[in-house]
Amino acid sequence: MLCKEPILVISNDKIDLSDLPSLPRIDYQPDPALIMLIDNWWKAKFPTPPRVSMKVDHMEIAKKMVASGLGYSILPGIVLEDHDRFHTIHLMTRDGEPLMWPTWLLYRKQFLQISMVRAFVKFMTESFGMTESV
Repeated sequence: MLCKEPILVISNDKIDLSDLPSLPRIDYQPDPALIMLIDNWWKAKFPTPPRVSMKVDHMEIAKKMVASGLGYSILPGIVLEDHDRFHTIHLMTRDGEPLMWPTWLLYRKQFLQISMVRAFVKFMTESFGMTESV
């Protein structure tokens, strides 16, 4: 695991988490595991499905739609940049822990024999402060 990112609700205006079912949501095509994580959180929190007003291809497009005031979106914090000025709400589990999205670097050990793969794995692990050596 390289890192964990918080899952956030982003919106142009300040909103209350309890109002989400009645507000327009902008969905995107994330990784199926991320869809499941968000859907499970939603089902544990609300008895009704979200009011999805539009579906777009990418997180960046969803972010631009939110910036245009068309609704809110739920996405990993890594998508936000320093200059973004969204209102954010960190999602929490039932246990009060932040809902997190892990980023994994997966590779087969035999591929480390390839110098380019070995260099990439070394770069990634060092960049993310991991101690496993290649």
